[in-house]
Amino acid sequence: MKNKGRITFLDSFKKQYLKIMMFFVRRGLQKASLYDVPLQNEIARLPTDYSITLTIHPNGPAMRLYINARKQMVKLNNQHSEHSPGHLLITIKHVQAAWYLFTFRERTAEAFARNRMTVAGDLSHAIAFVRCLNIIECGLLPRILAHKAVKRCAGIHEPIYRRLGHSLKLYRKIIFGY
Repeated sequence: MKNKGRITFLDSFKKQYLKIMMFFVRRGLQKASLYDVPLQNEIARLPTDYSITLTIHPNGPAMRLYINARKQMVKLNNQHSEHSPGHLLITIKHVQAAWYLFTFRERTAEAFARNRMTVAGDLSHAIAFVRCLNIIECGLLPRILAHKAVKRCAGIHEPIYRRLGHSLKLYRKIIFGY
């Protein structure tokens, strides 16, 4: 018998985990857009003054980004974007689909193929943003998880000290902001 309408500990844990993961991915995109060349190349394909929203329904966490004139991703303030979802809205249909995606059991392309995500906006811009997400996942995750999460990672065959240095630099910028 299912618990309809009741929030269990596991549901609460999943939402908190997804909130933390969305925070790290958003901050990773923000900080890496300043120095990471492959990410900058993908951002260059997106127009300036462009907003992107990645949200989990129903009532899940959301990530709002804005591409400024210098082609950098910045956090879009919640009070400015509360009523307008942005130029590109990517919606993960439910928490379980987001759980599969952010625990790296399923790649982003597989989630699209299994109809777990919807896109409102230009599809070519959504594909460019998904490539940005893939670049960040490759930078944040250890090699074993990155291989499960993303089909092809740039620099996956680099020496361990170079990948580790890149990951530590990204983590330092995410956590400490410099």
